[in-house]
Amino acid sequence: MVNEWGFSSPIDNDSERQTKEAVSVLGLGPMGQALAGAFLKNGHPVTVWNRTPGKSDELTRQGAVLAESVTDAAAASELIIICVLDYNAVRSILSPAVEELKGRTVINLTADTPERAREMAGWASANGIDYVDGAIMANPDHWRGHGCHFIQRLGGCIPAA
Repeated sequence: MVNEWGFSSPIDNDSERQTKEAVSVLGLGPMGQALAGAFLKNGHPVTVWNRTPGKSDELTRQGAVLAESVTDAAAASELIIICVLDYNAVRSILSPAVEELKGRTVINLTADTPERAREMAGWASANGIDYVDGAIMANPDHWRGHGCHFIQRLGGCIPAA
């Protein structure tokens, strides 16, 4: 299908146009649970994975799919969000799934130093992974719909489009 500006698109009907992108969330601490819940609330198919079993129960009741492994979670979505303790944990979690992550986008919302962020970006690039490093400057309640829809910056909230 070609739109009014001459760009072609594989989407040929309105229902496909409105389909939400699938997201995998790795790490189900308070922030990971809030992130996954926000995606579910907004209609995204969500796959979740956590090192510690049992943290996904509420999310699976809401419709999330629990991946048996990080490789399964990585293979389930083109967009993977990870929010865990530190970059050592990020690397140990992502390394076994490096083949499944190639060509996908990883958004790392784990807090660490700028140097560690650059190292992680280099590792991702060397492995063919699109990588975005970010930081969350809000508490999990903001993600649950009490003040911020996507990310909070020093200037305030930026609502999701």
